[in-house]
Amino acid sequence: MIGQPTPNLHQTTQSALPARPNLPDEPTIPHNGFATFEEGEKAFMYLLRKAGVDATWTWDQTMRAIITDPLYKALNSLAEKKATWQKARHLLFLSEPALTQVYGSILRD
Repeated sequence: MIGQPTPNLHQTTQSALPARPNLPDEPTIPHNGFATFEEGEKAFMYLLRKAGVDATWTWDQTMRAIITDPLYKALNSLAEKKATWQKARHLLFLSEPALTQVYGSILRD
């Protein structure tokens, strides 16, 4: 109708996705790749945090969540990616006291 206000099509709605943690600016992959493995590892760790990976995630869950992100290519081989994921998972495991108590008692037995 003429003269009738149109509804606001750009209304904000709540997302079904969980809130992402506050992260620093996203690293970009240089044209020829990262100069060192450490730089690539740091970018890959950033990707894992950005995707919300925690200590309970499996490798398959992680792959499904990150494989389409450009930062997935921060490391060259699948072995490097999995080793970095294991390192990140271990660091997360150590930082979550509830998991450490549950799994620590199992490991001690």
